Amino acid sequence: MTKLERYLTFAGFVIFIAFIVALLMPLRFDSGWRGLKEGVIGATFFLEIVWFISGAIIALIHWRSKVKVSSGLVLNGLAFVLIMVESFRELSAR
Repeated sequence: MTKLERYLTFAGFVIFIAFIVALLMPLRFDSGWRGLKEGVIGATFFLEIVWFISGAIIALIHWRSKVKVSSGLVLNGLAFVLIMVESFRELSAR
């Protein structure tokens, strides 16, 4: 595994974990945590999209990638699909 693949895999897992934690954080009270959650979700939405596109490009260039890169691509691909579905649902509701 090259350094680029290693860094990309690590970044993918960190972004995915931050995305899941932000989604699962309860919002019982209106406080600074609500703003933090909205900020993290907004940032991870953008980072998931960027990561998935760059991860797919690297996966296509390096067909013989290790399992870690492929598993990161699958997990972030699922998050990418959820983001796109939610985005289209929000746009159609307006």
